[in-house]
Amino acid sequence: MPLVLITNGNRQGTWYKGHKNKACQISDYTDKYFRTTSCGDGTVLREDGALLFTEAEYNEILQQRDKMIDDLKRHAQTIVDMQNELNASREMVELPRDVAEAIEFLRQRKFSDFGIIALSDQIPMLDRVYSAKIIEHLKNIHSYPLMHKIVRALVNGYTIEQTPEERLQAKVEGMISSWYKSPYSDAGPDEDIHQLAAQIVEQAKQLT
Repeated sequence: MPLVLITNGNRQGTWYKGHKNKACQISDYTDKYFRTTSCGDGTVLREDGALLFTEAEYNEILQQRDKMIDDLKRHAQTIVDMQNELNASREMVELPRDVAEAIEFLRQRKFSDFGIIALSDQIPMLDRVYSAKIIEHLKNIHSYPLMHKIVRALVNGYTIEQTPEERLQAKVEGMISSWYKSPYSDAGPDEDIHQLAAQIVEQAKQLT
């Protein structure tokens, strides 16, 4: 909505005396006055006010405001997405046990992270330089197909991937612990034991 700014607040007999620099919404204006919608008795002499912007300009400002809000929302989402990607890139990497043990073995022998990556790609040239044990661990690293995961693991840290048997054991231990801490159901202890055994069997089936 267009606005008028009171530029003369000294005119006697007007509602806007003493209101210089007050801005009021207007619905219309002529060569003699502005017709206000939110101030005084509804009129301001043309020479006592200045049109801040027309209705078309006001609508354009609203459009620009809405566009800025949309842009801010989009940029905010972009920042959130970037932060999520950054957090994901900092997460520890799960590696197979033989690869994790190879990294640990080589680090204990003062191999740098760069050296681990570089030497694992030069194995045929290392037979006369390093022991068979070191070569074996370098081969374990080289044979792992996801080298980018190894690089991330060297930077962010790593955990050891559980074997299927270890995952089964962890799940069974969790089920037994939960069953042990829970009161018997209305069906009685025999039925509870039967249901627990069925859950364990179902987990074992997923292993085979």
